[in-house]
Amino acid sequence: MGLQASFQQILESKIKIASDPRDLNKSPQQDFEPAHLAYLMGHIRQTFFHPPPQLRVHKIYPSPPRPPHTLSEEQQVAVSFFLFYGASLSPAFPQKELKKAFRALALKLHPDMNKGATSAFIELKNNYEMLNKLFC
Repeated sequence: MGLQASFQQILESKIKIASDPRDLNKSPQQDFEPAHLAYLMGHIRQTFFHPPPQLRVHKIYPSPPRPPHTLSEEQQVAVSFFLFYGASLSPAFPQKELKKAFRALALKLHPDMNKGATSAFIELKNNYEMLNKLFC
């Protein structure tokens, strides 16, 4: 079988189906083996069965922006504490952003790094716990 064989020729040679319509008394299932079909399916390009990416039906839309948090006075003080020490928190900060800001400030205000700055670290921890209650 040559490299330029048509699909019909491959079918006829592998499954041995007669192409002559006068030969109807021969059953097409007579010499059929599942390995023949597996062979044919292995030589058909898989991209033939899947639509190209530009023809996909479902579009992915970006999620809408989150509304800002409604904070109590104590929570507003806690946010201002974070902002005062250099943390960047957006008005609608998620829990992941709060945790990242807390860890950065904890490294900055830890008593091992700043001798005698224990009160600022304790205040940072209390403010973090207060703001973390928003997500519980």
